[in-house]
Parts: sequence; structure tokens; C-alpha cells
Amino acid sequence: MRVIFTVLFLCVIVFVVAGFYLGWFRVSGGQGGGKSHVTMTVDQSKMNHDKDKVVNDVKNIKPASTRPAPVHSPNNTSGVSSTDNQMNQ
Repeated sequence: MRVIFTVLFLCVIVFVVAGFYLGWFRVSGGQGGGKSHVTMTVDQSKMNHDKDKVVNDVKNIKPASTRPAPVHSPNNTSGVSSTDNQMNQ
């Protein structure tokens, strides 16, 4: 149970740090009338924009099966490249 709470706590910390880094969260403060105040702003439009960008990038990933296979030279069956052969001669 303790491990689960530790993992959840670390996930929250990573989310908050990433949020500040990516500009999702902003903290500001000020003083007036002998009182101090702190305001945390959450930029939901920035969060949605970044989420949509990630979803779009994931949708555009091509499966490995559609990538072209590496081309092997039929003359070179020893596993040594032609530049290696030239260097050894």
C-alpha cells in the first residue's frame, strides 16, 4: 500500500513540474492593505492545445510494418561492408 501511495505521489509531482515547465500553471502574488495574496492560474486552453498536439502526433505514427526494409547488397554476404574491404586491401 505504501508503494502505491509513493508512486501516485511521484506521478503528481511529475505532473506539476511538467505543468509549470510547459506553461499550464502560473503562480503570482501581491500585497495590498496589509494582506498578501497568492494566485495560481491554470491555462486550460494551453493544456488542451498540448493534449491535441500529442494525440495528433500519436495518430500520425506509422507502424513498423509500413517502413521500408533496409536494402542489403547481394554481392556482400560476408557481413563486411565494401568500405571495410577497401580499407583492408
